[in-house]
Amino acid sequence: MTSTSTALSMAFFATFAIYMFFGIYILSLNPREKLNRIFFGVCMTLCIWSFAFSIANSAPVHSEALLWRKISAIGWGTMYSFLLHFIFVLTEKKETLGKKRTYFAIYTPAIINVYAFSLYGKIATERYKLISTSFGWVNTSLDSGWDWYFNFYYMGFMILGIFTVWSWGRNAWDESKAGQSKLLAMSFMVALVLGTITEQIFNKRIPVYTPQIAPLIILIPISTIAYSIKRHGLMRPVLDQKPIGEERILSESIRKRIYYSMGAIYVCGGFLSFSTRYFVHGYPLYDELKFSAVCLLMGASVVGIKKLNLKADVQDMVFIAFISISLFRITSRYADNSATVWAVPFMCIILSVLFNKRGTIVLLGFSTLLIQVWTFLSVSESYVRIGFYDYVARLAITAGALAIAFFVNRVYVERLKENKEQIEFQKMLSEISTDFIAISEDSFDEKVMDMLRLSGEHYGVDRVYLFMCPGDKEKMLYTHEWCGEDVELVRKWNQEIELKESDWWTAQLKDMDVVDIADIDELPDEARDKKKQLKSLGVKSTIAISIKDKENVIGILGFDSVKKRKKWRKEHQDALKILANMLSDAIVKVGTEREMNYMAYYDSLTGLPNFTLYRKKLKRAIETAREKETLLCMALIDLDSFKSVNDMMGHESGDEILKRVSRRLLECVGEHGMVARFGGDEFLLMLDSVSSCREMESVLECVMDSFVEPISIGSQEFHITASVGVARYPDDGHSADELIKNSDMAMYSSKDNGKNRFTFCSLEMKHETLEKVKLTNSLYRALERDELALHYQPQIDIRSGKLVGLEALIRWTHPEHGIVSPGVFIPLAEQTGLINAIGEWVIATACRQGAYWHKRGLEGVRMAVNLSVEQFKSSSFSDRIESILLDTGMSPELLELEVTESIALDDSYDVVNTLEKLRESNIMVAIDDFGTEYSSLSRIKLLPADRIKIDRQFVESLAVDKRDRAVVRAIIELARNLDFKVIAEGVETEEQVEFLKSQNCDEIQGYYYCRPLPPEELEKSEIFNH
Repeated sequence: MTSTSTALSMAFFATFAIYMFFGIYILSLNPREKLNRIFFGVCMTLCIWSFAFSIANSAPVHSEALLWRKISAIGWGTMYSFLLHFIFVLTEKKETLGKKRTYFAIYTPAIINVYAFSLYGKIATERYKLISTSFGWVNTSLDSGWDWYFNFYYMGFMILGIFTVWSWGRNAWDESKAGQSKLLAMSFMVALVLGTITEQIFNKRIPVYTPQIAPLIILIPISTIAYSIKRHGLMRPVLDQKPIGEERILSESIRKRIYYSMGAIYVCGGFLSFSTRYFVHGYPLYDELKFSAVCLLMGASVVGIKKLNLKADVQDMVFIAFISISLFRITSRYADNSATVWAVPFMCIILSVLFNKRGTIVLLGFSTLLIQVWTFLSVSESYVRIGFYDYVARLAITAGALAIAFFVNRVYVERLKENKEQIEFQKMLSEISTDFIAISEDSFDEKVMDMLRLSGEHYGVDRVYLFMCPGDKEKMLYTHEWCGEDVELVRKWNQEIELKESDWWTAQLKDMDVVDIADIDELPDEARDKKKQLKSLGVKSTIAISIKDKENVIGILGFDSVKKRKKWRKEHQDALKILANMLSDAIVKVGTEREMNYMAYYDSLTGLPNFTLYRKKLKRAIETAREKETLLCMALIDLDSFKSVNDMMGHESGDEILKRVSRRLLECVGEHGMVARFGGDEFLLMLDSVSSCREMESVLECVMDSFVEPISIGSQEFHITASVGVARYPDDGHSADELIKNSDMAMYSSKDNGKNRFTFCSLEMKHETLEKVKLTNSLYRALERDELALHYQPQIDIRSGKLVGLEALIRWTHPEHGIVSPGVFIPLAEQTGLINAIGEWVIATACRQGAYWHKRGLEGVRMAVNLSVEQFKSSSFSDRIESILLDTGMSPELLELEVTESIALDDSYDVVNTLEKLRESNIMVAIDDFGTEYSSLSRIKLLPADRIKIDRQFVESLAVDKRDRAVVRAIIELARNLDFKVIAEGVETEEQVEFLKSQNCDEIQGYYYCRPLPPEELEKSEIFNH
């Protein structure tokens, strides 16, 4: 073994150590990230390659060199597959990696390589022709098919990887990615060219025996990746936002560094021992491998101790105990042939002074004494020859001792600096706290700017700013900014910024309260918009803390470093949270003052308390009533038809009426409670000083009586009425909101029952309202769930007994309540606006059914459909009817639309024109429920109608009530004179039929002939098939 081959072997071994440390480091950055795990695989293949080359290169015999060359094939035979996989993940080839055949194409050649060049005896052996040179063992294998196969594999994979990286950079939007791609592609290309020259041209094409140094060449792209980690944040670590622990000499980050450094020292010691004892002194390979493996295991164990879920003090004691045991193992190995190993424990003793507990020093000192005693007893006298490597070891130990001394000194200097910072921080807090005690709305801006300046100067940043979030959580205002020297303001004050929930910055603040970015280039891809924004502002580092009032974010406090990057420690983050809390208190205090100053507690028109003040006093009154068990009620007053008065007479008269009403209400309530204006034409009463229910009702009766006398404004008199809803504590609610809600419910009950009255809330009313809400919710889904259906009731010619028409009647089968009456759900549909969709569905379904029956031979039978007043409000109503007729194929002459008398006579809508338009389309019109409303004969004679329907209330008592008979005669006579056909509905007895026949009624409809039936049952009925 020559000195040249030894040096080259040690170079390979050093490369192996570099790959191992780098792979472990990358994996530790983010173990869950796929990219990091695959790169760790790349490094492990390079470790196998480099280590096997280091042993093979200086092996004493051919057989041993061949063995380790075969082992190296496990590394270089698979490395390019791992590398290509890493490139695909790096360049985000998700679609490519989503296919199983991709992995087959990547890793199958690697398996073949390992099999052919390492595992399969004879074939693997023939792949190598090793020659011993001054550089060590050099392979000069012939150009066989397997060699060409491997050349195609590694060159193809490298070229594909270079092209993929280059394309990724060319298409990347991010400048940092473009820069990374260029560097990586260039480094891979250089490695490919140099590797091809040393591995393929020399030794094979040119008869010059040179060592194969591909593992050293691969350091070029690996170094580029290391640069990308430093410069661009490639495979960056996850942001660590863990809280700071108790006060200690060592901060958590330094403790972690000590543990990891000691682990690295064990591993490095194992590598150093192996390289010197095996390569230099020629100790047995497997003995040295075994000891190096033990060192590697000890290093991993030290790191593992840090991972244990133990208290810091317990963790430190376990750490020192482990070091003590390992020192005994190291000393016992070198005690008889080294004059310097005794100094190693003293380095550890120096390091132990950093730990909080004295027990660590005692334990390590006691262990050191025992080791020295044991060495004295076991090796009482020994002659050691001190050579070159012993002096190197002494220098190394001296350098290590100096490094530890510098480290200990730096820890204490940092602690002194931190203590000074803490004192200065406390001074700053005291100054800010003093300012904020007397903060007000007027001084808020000045004192906040002082706080930003003090904190910015204390932490040495270039910009401190404050965002405030108003009630609208989707936006925030940039309210304050302080800048250091030579740093420009970036935004105008009170500039509005949109706050998106999906934004990375917003999500991070919401989840962690603190976002700390030491280097803007390390921001992840999902924060590309924020990264671009911060770079445009020249920001290099930034930290932001959310300002909260309880659980609500009310602001963001931010610190930017523009001139240089700044790393914030965790204790800094805690200190900034204190500032944020102080700022939160100040914002809340000023906000409360602003609310008190700007919130109007009284209505400007009437002088009455507004709803805000009323609600507060109602809450207070509820608490008093609960404590003293006294009576309390509230009332909601709504002026009936006030809008029409306001629209007719103008707002000035409307305002005067409201003033008069408020004065009358005050006179009625007096000292029994308070009156407030709810808004618009609504008022609120609170009766909290009544001694009995009778007194309460007396006040309410006075309120109703106050509306009897008309209100005179100028020469006009206005008769105003009111609907009042009353809720009592605790029967109708235990909170202000519950009482207000239930009084509102009672007020609508008053309106539904004729207006101009007061109604107490009741359990029945609440239950009815709840059921109505549930029914309304179900009605929204009734059409989608096919719960609505049409039944058809025949209309019979009274003379011939033939079927002349069918009336379509809607039915709703509720999944829980069964059949729901149209009288219940049609008003709900009109209130919610669903009547338009339901009405259109009824017309379309009836027309479709009618067209079907007409095709089946039921000719000349019209289809009657009821209409709602809400449908007439649509200007496109008649157009929709024509469209339905066209879609269903229904003849317009056979469609009859029934409108109630109230709709036909309503002046609010252009009813007559709409009916005339329908008549022009040959659609028939019938006036339903005739005689039940206030009829105007002058209007009736102008109605474009074909038929009048006598309401069932007049038909029911024909046999017993002569007045009903007179009404029916009059309706039939009127219809005959106006050329209207007449149909009577609700006919159930033969006496009714005979009377109507005697009066020349044209048609009848009712249970006497047939009840309303679904289509399939109607088709089977006798009347349908007559």
